[in-house]
Amino acid sequence: PSWSENMVEKKDLRNGILEREYKGFEDFEILNELEQPFFVMDFNPAHSRHLWACKRTCYYWNCTFEEFLAKDLHTGTSPAARKYMDSVYQKVQVRNETDHQLKTLHPSGGEPLTYNMEIRPIKVKLAGDEEAKTYALVIASTTDLDHSKRYEDERTKTFDNARRSHELLRHIDDISILFSLEGKSIFMSAAAEEFYVQGGRAVSKEEMSIDV
Repeated sequence: PSWSENMVEKKDLRNGILEREYKGFEDFEILNELEQPFFVMDFNPAHSRHLWACKRTCYYWNCTFEEFLAKDLHTGTSPAARKYMDSVYQKVQVRNETDHQLKTLHPSGGEPLTYNMEIRPIKVKLAGDEEAKTYALVIASTTDLDHSKRYEDERTKTFDNARRSHELLRHIDDISILFSLEGKSIFMSAAAEEFYVQGGRAVSKEEMSIDV
């Protein structure tokens, strides 16, 4: 490829979205060979749903492929959880940005597991659709901080409790922002992101800061 073509590819990667459009998920079958969980999801609040998952995802979620796709993501979902999903939808599927977060999941019948999640936009043309749409490719890697392991020392326990408290802020229906001791914003709840970022009051959470 020419130098200019390489520049286009780098720009696409930096923006978090690839130029290629996939027709269905046949090309994704290679991901079944990996130990890392991958799945594709539509975070659209009107019809949030799982679209595809590799075998490792089903293993960690303690379900079959069919059960994973059939999971009800609406019934019993709290308003705060809906705001969280909408914030991911706006960032990844509308603005074509990549999101990174820690999230603890509770598979049915299994131990809670904490994942580092990279959620990036991906274009897929599903059967019956006239054109490709942007969905979310979730790349999950397990951390050493899952709840099935015993704490080796108080420092590990303190760090895990702090991480969990930050994570739980995603599930409250209030505007909450966590600042570092230097005054930099390091986390905001879905309600805060909706008010400041989606509301046009800030470009991103990184722009938020306070004088200390």
